[in-house]
Amino acid sequence: MWECFTANGILTLPDMTEISHRLKKPHISGSDTTFLPLLIMDGVAYIFEFVTQDRYRRIVYVNPSDQFKYFPEVEELERVTNIIRIITENINAHLF
Repeated sequence: MWECFTANGILTLPDMTEISHRLKKPHISGSDTTFLPLLIMDGVAYIFEFVTQDRYRRIVYVNPSDQFKYFPEVEELERVTNIIRIITENINAHLF
């Protein structure tokens, strides 16, 4: 399973706050265009923590699967969605 995580770049995945500027859609009102974030009223936050002998890393993603539907060009969302799928499939395989 770790190989699948590293293949999806889990160790280099930025926190969602670092890519938030790319998670906005244009809103056109007359001649003005503003960029607004996608608002999802309810959802799931994923927190990934990594610990080694000399390093600690924590990244957070909020509703990455839903965000990925609206922003398929953001490869970090695709990577974290793949990682979540891998975890879910492995948990389901051990439960059933």
